[in-house]
Formats: sequence, structure tokens, C-alpha cells
Amino acid sequence: MSRLPSSSSSRSKRPRLESKGAEEERAEAAEGAEAAEGKADEAEEVDEDLEDTEDDAEADGLRDDGSSDDSEDDAPRNRIGNVPLDWYKDEDHVGYDIAGEKVMRTLSTSEIDALLESKDNPDAWRTIKDHKNQREVVLTDTDLEVIRRIRQRMYPSMGTDTTEMVEFDNPEARIHPESKAHPPKSRFLPSKWERMKVKRLVALLREGKIRPPPPPAPEVFDLWADDAKPRRKAPVPLPAPKMALPGHAESYNPPSEYLFTEEEKKEWEETFEQD
Repeated sequence: MSRLPSSSSSRSKRPRLESKGAEEERAEAAEGAEAAEGKADEAEEVDEDLEDTEDDAEADGLRDDGSSDDSEDDAPRNRIGNVPLDWYKDEDHVGYDIAGEKVMRTLSTSEIDALLESKDNPDAWRTIKDHKNQREVVLTDTDLEVIRRIRQRMYPSMGTDTTEMVEFDNPEARIHPESKAHPPKSRFLPSKWERMKVKRLVALLREGKIRPPPPPAPEVFDLWADDAKPRRKAPVPLPAPKMALPGHAESYNPPSEYLFTEEEKKEWEETFEQD
């Protein structure tokens, strides 16, 4: 018969088992704390990214003011789908909501009511009537800015990068035509002006007025010469200065009656010496 373990041996094993379980619990607690810290850091990073995105949107002038299509107020009330409203022109409602209730007609189509509304309501000029959902939508400043940019043939968002290059030369990326216009017939016919120009050039070639350029002269060099350095050219010679041309004094030949006689010449010289 096998002997049963004594009580002292069972008591000695219990502390070891309890110590192992405590160590496992401590390790699990440490891992949970690290995971919680990581999630908190990730949440802080996400919040910082959202704040940066909001700041960029505010700088562009297109910050979301809570009037997006995902809000509950702007959610489509009428759930009839994309069907014409003329189907309900004889009914007192225009469709059904998500709960199956009728969307009753509440908007007025009278011109008198529209005139009175424009005088009493300062936001009447930016109010749009949604007849499908039977409600009035007031356009925000962001919506008006988008509409203004679209009407001026500009990009809806000021943050659109207009400097990026469009790959027109890439045949794999060019899947759509650049223009919807049909190509003209002149693209498929030979050019009349080019034909006339070629005909004129052929006539000039036959007459000999246009000749091909002469062939280049053969390059001649001394095969047995040493590879000497090229000589430096002397400076350009300076020409001698030219003498001035004779003036009127050298070229004047007076007649004899205007010249001094010997006596007059002698008297003139004596007068010059006395002075």
C-alpha cells in the first residue's frame, strides 16, 4: 500500500503555489498598467492631431461649424428615396420618415408669405427651402463662401493644391480626353498650305536657286609631328597714328596782286621787330 503524504509536506508546498500565483497576478497587473498608459498616450496624440486639423481648417476659412451632413439635424427626414415629388402632389404629405410617419406639408409656397418673411427675417436672403424634407435651411458663412468660389470658377476649398502637376504625357494615367469637343475635319486632311510650300521648294530646287551646303573640308594634320603645345598667338599689332589732313591754310593759293611785294614785306617785318 502507498503511503499518504504527511500534513507537514502539504503545508510546505502551499506557500510555493501561493507565491507563484501572486507573481502571475503582479505581472498581469503590470501589463495592464502598461497597456492603459499606451492607450492614454494614443488618445492624447489623436486629440493633438484633431486640434491641428481644426486649426488648419480655421486658417483656411472653412472650419466646420456643426452644420455638416452627418449631424442629426441635417439628416434626411424624408426616406422616399430619389423619386420625383410630383407623385405626392395630390397628397397632404410628401413622403415618410424613418419611423414610417407621414412628412406633412409645412412650408408655405405663397409669394405674399415669402415677401413678408423677407421683410421680417434678416436671414431670409440666406434661407433655402427644402421641399423634400419640409424644412428651412439657413446657409452658414462657410456655405456662402463655397458657393461664391464655385460661381467664380474657383476651387471650393482654399486648401486645394493648385500647383500639383497633371500627368498628360503618361498614357497609363490619361484615361479621359482633355476636351469633350469633336476633333475638326482639318486634322484628318492634308494641309493645303504645307502642300503649296513644298511645291515652291521643289520648284526652287529644280531651278538651282537652292543648293545643298558644300561638304566640309577634309581635316589635314601632320601625322609625324610631335604632340607640341599650341603656340600662343601674338597680340594684335597697333597701327601708327594717322596725320591730320591739311586744312584751308595749306590749300589756299591767293593771286599775285594780293601778295606782298619786296618793299611791303620788308616794311612788315620791320614793324613786327619794333613791336
